[in-house]
Amino acid sequence: MARNNILSNNTCTNHLETIRNASHGTVIHEHSTYAMIATVLAFILAPLFLGFAVWKWNSAWEKAIKRAQDWFNNSQTSIRNFFKKWRIVFPYVIPLNTKRTRITIAIFTLLMLAMRSLNLVIPLSNKWIMDALGSVQPDTCYKFIIISSVLTFLKNGILNKIEWLLWKDLHKHTKERIHVDVFTHIHRLPLKWHLERSSGEIYSMIERGVACLSHSFYNIFIQAIPEIIDISIALLYCIIQFNLSVAAFVMVTITIYLTVTVTLNNCRGKYGKEESELSDKFHEVSLDSLTNFETVKHYGAEKLEEGRFLDAYRKYREAEWKDDIFMQLIRFSEDTVTQLGTLFGSLAAAYLVVDPAHNYTVGDYVLFTTYIMELWWPMDKLSYSFRQMSKDLEKMEKIIEVLNTEPEIRDSPDAVELEPLAGSIEFQKVSFSYKPDKPILQDVSFRVEAGQTVAIVGPSGSGKTTITRLLFRLYDVTAGKITMNGHDIDKIKMESLRKRIGVVPQDCILFNQTVGFNIEYGKPGHGNLEDVAKAAKAAAIHEFITTQREGYETLVGERGLKLSGGEKQRVAIARATLKQPHYVVLDEATSALDTKTEREIQKNLLQLCHEKTCIIIAHRLSTIVHAHKIIVLNKGGSVAEQGSHEELLSMNGLYAEMWRIQLRSHIVETLNEKN
Repeated sequence: MARNNILSNNTCTNHLETIRNASHGTVIHEHSTYAMIATVLAFILAPLFLGFAVWKWNSAWEKAIKRAQDWFNNSQTSIRNFFKKWRIVFPYVIPLNTKRTRITIAIFTLLMLAMRSLNLVIPLSNKWIMDALGSVQPDTCYKFIIISSVLTFLKNGILNKIEWLLWKDLHKHTKERIHVDVFTHIHRLPLKWHLERSSGEIYSMIERGVACLSHSFYNIFIQAIPEIIDISIALLYCIIQFNLSVAAFVMVTITIYLTVTVTLNNCRGKYGKEESELSDKFHEVSLDSLTNFETVKHYGAEKLEEGRFLDAYRKYREAEWKDDIFMQLIRFSEDTVTQLGTLFGSLAAAYLVVDPAHNYTVGDYVLFTTYIMELWWPMDKLSYSFRQMSKDLEKMEKIIEVLNTEPEIRDSPDAVELEPLAGSIEFQKVSFSYKPDKPILQDVSFRVEAGQTVAIVGPSGSGKTTITRLLFRLYDVTAGKITMNGHDIDKIKMESLRKRIGVVPQDCILFNQTVGFNIEYGKPGHGNLEDVAKAAKAAAIHEFITTQREGYETLVGERGLKLSGGEKQRVAIARATLKQPHYVVLDEATSALDTKTEREIQKNLLQLCHEKTCIIIAHRLSTIVHAHKIIVLNKGGSVAEQGSHEELLSMNGLYAEMWRIQLRSHIVETLNEKN
């Protein structure tokens, strides 16, 4: 029985072992299968994952490289543009044009170097004071305290004040030179340039540009250069006095600081530019509104103008606010960098002091903290100077563009003086256009003999006033040529050309000066009161002037608004008479006047044109029937007809049609006056 039990147990054990071995074999087989599958998948997927990772890495790396290249290129472009602009403004920022300014700058430079030397010595005296206190040497301590106080007073109380006075002297000289040069240059630019800009824009551009240019000397000599010297001294001393670990903290901090400053200032540029543009627009709107105040009154548009002004002002302030926010972001970033640099640098310096292995005193720690502040404070001021100079350059962009703009119309090297006599004028196949696709004059030819009067008539837009502008060389012809007394006007000195021609325009704009000044303007600096009065009598305005309480000192108001239309025209005639020209241009001089005033002024105009070569641009044909020749322009800017009044009427063409229309209008006006 027992034996049977043993056999039974052995049998069970054998069965269990068989089952276990079978299971183990199955498990091993399954594990092998999974391993094979995993291996195959690994061989298949690994290259894919590796390729994907490499691709993503390359893509990210390429993007990083591209960003770095873009940043570098933008930085390079920004720096190149920065120095390109400064090359233009450098003669104004550092005025070396006179002996006085050169001496002043030399003294200024010596003072600056002396103050920088004191900046090096004063922190050292503080170290000596601390060391003397630590070693209980009162006499030495008192001596260093006195020396430190005297040097500080010398720097801040004496040298600093002398430096400021020298800067103010240079500032006044620079500001005067900039004002004169910019003003003179703008007057040399062609009429086209002025017509494309409003008076408000030009005025704002001049004022802002001059202010920024004159302030640049301060940013460079009072701020930037001294701070660069201070930074260099402090950095050099940190490297010499302390070990490289402390100097490394300082160097890394400076590198990060400069990178942050340059990068963020480049990003800020668009906000500064937008602010400048909207500032120009704001000044343009305000000046335009105030200049046309009478029109505003006529239409009761005060509320409208208030809205325009407020809208322009708010846009400008919004742009300024954006710029200010970005400025504070820059300041915050810079402060963060400097504070972290100060923290780690101070910890390193403190470690050197407390570590017995290093021979540093508490005075050395005070010296380090003093120099580190001497380093960060100049860095902050240098950053401010850089931001200010960048902002000034943004504001000066337009004025730099103006100074870089060459006048399109100049005297040729072989230009001659125009003879002081009434010579001939000839247009030879002259064509002209303000825009390439829109011709104004086409193949215009006519001749005005010496001492004769030629009238030019035609519909609006036919190019009559353009002929006047070409004659004064406000523009050059596109094709053909104009001669005066046989000389091509391109070969005549412009000053001589314009001195020989007198003009009475349709809309006489007067200066906001006295009536005497406006008449004397015909011969600036050469007309005395007797000559002015004689010219006024010839223009039949002397009696009117003498009835005024101030006489010839009477102010005419802005653009002559205190005078009537007829009075302004008489002032213009008196001005042209005083000039004693040999050629006269009357550009629709009476078209804006009533019939009675026109008839009175016609006598003065005939007297002005007597024995002179005269061109009359006319709208009313009745005023030019006496002309030796009449040139008729058609709508396309070509000569349709030419001849005397009678000859043109007999042709029964464009002139005859214009004459009949104006004659009927004149008859109607006469009947209305009688009624």
